[in-house]
Amino acid sequence: MVATNVGGAREAIIEGETGYLAPPGDYEMMAARITELLRNPERARSMGRRGRHVVEQKFSPAAQLAQTEQLYDRLLALVKVRSPFASSLVGGQCFLPWV
Repeated sequence: MVATNVGGAREAIIEGETGYLAPPGDYEMMAARITELLRNPERARSMGRRGRHVVEQKFSPAAQLAQTEQLYDRLLALVKVRSPFASSLVGGQCFLPWV
C-alpha cells in the first residue's frame, strides 16, 4: 500500500513493512513507491499480508471492543477518584445514571 501521510493512514501503515507513506504533495515519492511495488510483486504481496494482519489486530470488531472497554474502565476509574459524587459509589456500583 502507498498512501499520503495524513489522517488515519499512519495508524494502519508501518513504513517499509506494511506499506509506504509519502508526504502530502510529494508526487515523485508517491510515484517512486508505487513503481517499486509494481516492479517487485512479491514484496507488494508480503507487505499486503503484513498489512492485513496489522489491520485485523488493530481495527477488527474485537479489537475495537477491547479498546472501547479499556477506555471506559479508565474513565470510570477517574470518576471514582475525582468525582464529587464518589460517595454515590457503593461497593463499586454507581447509582447515578450518567456515570
